[in-house]
Amino acid sequence: MTLVENGMKIKEKYSFKCWMLEASVRQLEHMQRGILCKTELITAPAKVYKEWFMLTNEQKNVLKASTDSKPIKQWWPDDNLLSINSEADFFKAIESNILDISHPLTDQGIIRFASDWKSILIS
Repeated sequence: MTLVENGMKIKEKYSFKCWMLEASVRQLEHMQRGILCKTELITAPAKVYKEWFMLTNEQKNVLKASTDSKPIKQWWPDDNLLSINSEADFFKAIESNILDISHPLTDQGIIRFASDWKSILIS
């Protein structure tokens, strides 16, 4: 969640024209934090959406963030990344390794996202 919140701060500071995706939300507190930091897209299993929409506004307001998360250092993009102005520039940055978006947890997250999306469509 800290990563999503930091991403929204970076987006605001640099006026990036993109949408932030908070993916595979599993906890109501995370749903709330994503909404509070104005994340444009939130994906979650159907069960989490149902639980969220069953809460009253008062119940949503008293949700407390878990304290078991570790703080992460705020990251700010360097000039190479700030110079990306188009989809073509974005893919060139990935191909040249200026922007490395690979990570094993990302691969696992994509699999979970697809499973969540399928459960929403079937529900």
